Amino acid sequence: MNKGQKSKAYSTNLIPTNTRDGADNFQTTEYCNFDFNGIVKLDGKYYAFNQDGMYELGGCVDDNCEISWNFKTHIDTFGRNNVKTPRYAYVTGRYSAETQVVLQIGEDDYAQYNYHTVDLNAAGVGRVVFGRGNKATYYAIGMSGTGPAQIDTIKLDIDVLSREIK
Repeated sequence: MNKGQKSKAYSTNLIPTNTRDGADNFQTTEYCNFDFNGIVKLDGKYYAFNQDGMYELGGCVDDNCEISWNFKTHIDTFGRNNVKTPRYAYVTGRYSAETQVVLQIGEDDYAQYNYHTVDLNAAGVGRVVFGRGNKATYYAIGMSGTGPAQIDTIKLDIDVLSREIK
């Protein structure tokens, strides 16, 4: 890859983890500007390699800069085809107070809003209060931040409106 050229790489976990409903879950991770040809996990540590050698991946800084991270779920109806409005999200895990929660409304990427968690306590439970005008059938939710983070759960409190789209 040429210097300054942007790249994307993907890794997929081929060993499924079972979800609570018994379905198999295969995680995929996207790496932006990932200057490596491959990645392996050995004895609980991750190693990446390129033409210059092999490197252990670890820590929360890269070249003395905090590593930024983000993720977003696929769009979903959350089991109901009704128009709905999300009221709150409860996020558990370990993350900084500067972490943002991203709400995508509808199927178009342009309708998304960033929120900060409020009431983040020492146990790592934060609450996000969404705006009241967010009405749609489909939503996606994600988070972004810098530094170490471990997201355990995201639970949405959603008001389902009476109109169902068939």
